[in-house]
Amino acid sequence: MKENENFNEFNDSNEIHNDFEDFDEILIDNDFKNDNEPSKDKKKKKSANKGLTLMMISIAGVLVLSFVLTGLLFGLSSGEDNAILASIGISALNAVNFLKLSLTLVFGLSSLVGLLFFLINLFSYTQIDFLDVEERKLKFKNVIFGGVTFFVSVVLALLIAVFWNTGPIEEVKIEYIGANLESTLNLTAPIDIEFSAKNLPIDTSKAQIVSYNWNFGDGDSGTGQTIFKTFKDKPATGVYEVKLGVSYFEVADKSQAIKTLEFTRLVGIENVEVTADFEMQPKTGFAPLLVEFDASSSVDPDGSIILYEWDFNGDSVVDSEGVKGEFTYESVGLFKPTLIVTDNNGRSSKISKDLIVKTDEVFTPRIKVSPSDDVLTPNRSYQFDASDSLSLEGEITNYKWNFGDGKERVGRKVSYSFENEGIYEVTLELLDDSGNKIQYFENFTVSSSPSGLFPKITSIPEILDGKIEGQIPFKIQLDAGASSGAKIVEYSWDFENDSVLDASGQLVEHVYTVPGKYDLKLTITSTTGKTASKIIEVEVFDSDLRPEVSANPSLGNVPLEVTFDASATKAPAGANIVQFRWNFDDGTPVLRSGSTVTHLFTRTGEFNVEVTAVTDENEIASTDILVFVNEIPLKACYKSSRIEGPAPLTVLFNPNCTTGNVARFEWDFAGLGDSEDRKPSFTFEESGEFEVILRAFDPDNNLSTFKETIKVN
Repeated sequence: MKENENFNEFNDSNEIHNDFEDFDEILIDNDFKNDNEPSKDKKKKKSANKGLTLMMISIAGVLVLSFVLTGLLFGLSSGEDNAILASIGISALNAVNFLKLSLTLVFGLSSLVGLLFFLINLFSYTQIDFLDVEERKLKFKNVIFGGVTFFVSVVLALLIAVFWNTGPIEEVKIEYIGANLESTLNLTAPIDIEFSAKNLPIDTSKAQIVSYNWNFGDGDSGTGQTIFKTFKDKPATGVYEVKLGVSYFEVADKSQAIKTLEFTRLVGIENVEVTADFEMQPKTGFAPLLVEFDASSSVDPDGSIILYEWDFNGDSVVDSEGVKGEFTYESVGLFKPTLIVTDNNGRSSKISKDLIVKTDEVFTPRIKVSPSDDVLTPNRSYQFDASDSLSLEGEITNYKWNFGDGKERVGRKVSYSFENEGIYEVTLELLDDSGNKIQYFENFTVSSSPSGLFPKITSIPEILDGKIEGQIPFKIQLDAGASSGAKIVEYSWDFENDSVLDASGQLVEHVYTVPGKYDLKLTITSTTGKTASKIIEVEVFDSDLRPEVSANPSLGNVPLEVTFDASATKAPAGANIVQFRWNFDDGTPVLRSGSTVTHLFTRTGEFNVEVTAVTDENEIASTDILVFVNEIPLKACYKSSRIEGPAPLTVLFNPNCTTGNVARFEWDFAGLGDSEDRKPSFTFEESGEFEVILRAFDPDNNLSTFKETIKVN
């Protein structure tokens, strides 16, 4: 027994010895591996260090990019439009949104990279031998670094997204060139447009504008802050690109170097107005008079005419359709036969001409002038001859002339010279041997100019001693309506007499923004192409009082309540504004009030509201703003007492929801009947679906249509 115990103890000691031998072999084996694979461990450490280095470089790059974007963001956060961005139609708001989105994406991408770095190193960490302490420490650092990077990037991205409300960028095209139309697209030519450069992104308190140069894309150009332009044709592309070049210099810049910005606005012409015209034979005669009409001279420059409608006797009823027609006038009087043509775009044009139907006349008066000048020259002798005049009931025994200047002559042929220029109505009175008498009138133009035109300018403020004077900004309203002579078809204005057409039309206005002396030139053109000009001197003085006014809204339907604000008016140094005078151009009295007023416009029209600022040094300056008050648009509408039911079904129709100035209603009950009552009722005897049409007309015969279906079971 004791021997067995000793034997067991011996075996236990051998097992312990064997265990130590196994442990020694493991250590020797590890030492051997460590001695033979040092380069492999170094490569692992080098690879791990390289990944960490790349990660740190990426984070440094993200931080630099973030600082750059943040700096740009705060630079644009003031909300003021940058001139460079504005010139290409990008607002500061759009730029700020773009930078916010970019900054969010940068931190979002950084968080994604941090997450990947964290996951890769975490996976590698779990695969490392437990005894490899150094590599486990290195991988653990990478795991911590990747996790912190991911967490910080996610927090920053969420903060930007939440507090800066980052979202998709909305592209906004800013129209710095103003126009008197709500939209300058989809227009029909010819059309008059007033362009304005009053809302440019240039701070006029810090900059002085030198010139406004307009290019309308059709060969015409002009200058001025506000300018009128008539587009007569449709371009090949359908769009004119109106360009405005503005030259200015910074007041604080001692060199006063001229800078230039260019702005654009598109004018789209989708259609050229069809032109109605016709010939009639004869143009006058005795009743009953058969007249033949021909509208072949009507044209549609960019399409075709699909409908010709004739109203021969002026009763607003279409008497005939087609290119040609005829009508017999039974009674005596002045008639205005009218042609309405409609093109393939649904646009219409109307023209009327005078037709005189008369009874048998005794006299046929005729006047011949020799020399036969179109325009008579002052102080030149002319022979007036009535020899070709006839009487159907006898011989003409007496010829009496009145030359419209208070002087008279008697005789079949007389000589006469006009002393002064002007337009004279010459009267020829004829008397025959049967006692019949007639007076015949004919106008003659007397002028030293071959054109026979007399340009005349009236203005607000008035022309005194041949000159107009005022302070900047100096607005003048010009009227050439008093010009006379032959029929005038064109009025051209050159506000600086620099041979550049600035505006056209009988009534124009212009604002001088730079002090100086100017020669304002008006040129009028007659139907024969002859021209005459007149020049008025304009002197503009400098002023430190700069009125500014805004209107909210400036466009709407009558009645329109508008709030005007002139609080941005700048007063000269040391002076105070003591009063604002408001003229609303609608017949209401001038209001003497503060810088902000509210006014109600109760009629339609275009109102040029003027505000005048007065300082305690009695310095006065004015500016104005346009307000457009439109009629409530014509829009047909009705409500049915019921829209479905069993036959026979009686329905009451009420058009009270119709808007606009309605002159009459026309009802069409699906071809089963019609009515012109305001609130008609109709009984549908049979089952089916019936489309009831309401046509509403205004006093100018404009039409609006509304339809609804009635279902009868």
